[in-house]
Amino acid sequence: MAETWAEIKAESPHRKQDLSPALLLSQLVNDEVTDRYARSLRYQLKVARFPIHRDLFNFEWGENSLS
Repeated sequence: MAETWAEIKAESPHRKQDLSPALLLSQLVNDEVTDRYARSLRYQLKVARFPIHRDLFNFEWGENSLS
């Protein structure tokens, strides 16, 4: 929330009107929920200890029986 608050304060001189308290609180809470979810995913991936990152871009299509 502190990071979001700093961003909002930095943008406030460029804004034509200030955010209402309800909108400000809503934005802070939404950003906190999003940040917690992202941190949780990063932690879970770290704990899972997958050997390497894999994606479909680098997938070897010729080495499987699906073809």
